[in-house]
Amino acid sequence: MVQRVAVVTGGSQGTGAAIAARLLADGFDVALTFTGDGDAAQRMADGIAVTGRRVLALRADSGQVTDNSAMVARVMAEFGRIDVLVCAAGFQVPDGLPAAGLAAFLLDVAVRGTMLEAIAAADHMGRDGRMIFVAPAPGAPSGVTGGPAVDAASLHGPAEAALTRFAQGLARDLGPHGITVNVVRPGPADGATQSGMVPPYYEAGDDLVDFVAFLASGPAGFISGATVVAERSKTDAAA
Repeated sequence: MVQRVAVVTGGSQGTGAAIAARLLADGFDVALTFTGDGDAAQRMADGIAVTGRRVLALRADSGQVTDNSAMVARVMAEFGRIDVLVCAAGFQVPDGLPAAGLAAFLLDVAVRGTMLEAIAAADHMGRDGRMIFVAPAPGAPSGVTGGPAVDAASLHGPAEAALTRFAQGLARDLGPHGITVNVVRPGPADGATQSGMVPPYYEAGDDLVDFVAFLASGPAGFISGATVVAERSKTDAAA
């Protein structure tokens, strides 16, 4: 039996770490990337390790071509294959950014970084490969600080749109090779409203991790080029 390998960018904390842990539990060997404290990332990787599965923590800046090329080369040297790529580095938006800083982060990491990661991994992914882009989503409506009254949702929207169009194009390009490409974004938190001009709060939890795990699985091979919202229906949530 061939051992499948998943790469989770931004996998050393928060939602990325939860996704990495789930894929390990589902039987994948996992490589995860980080940009901060290497010792902390390794401790996290050791903490989610599953007996019989390998975890590799790699420092890589998602927005840099050389870092992505080196990351993929290291994964191939260690594991020999890439079956799943989860781009989650752009999901964990730093707190307290001014509007211009948030816009720069979204473009550099969430959009450009995802594109570079996908391009770097595509040449090493075979049939039944999976690419999953985790779209950034605003937290509180006042998610930016200082300057003009620009709401975080106004900045996240273009980033999500860019990821959606990129996924659609890449799904078309890679479909003949048996590779699927999809976007997952978190749904509104409980009690949030989409009505009027009040943007909703968003949260990432088990639903988002479940969606990513499903899209990484064999039975999800019929879904590609889609953007799915990780939000259970009221009936499912009450069950």
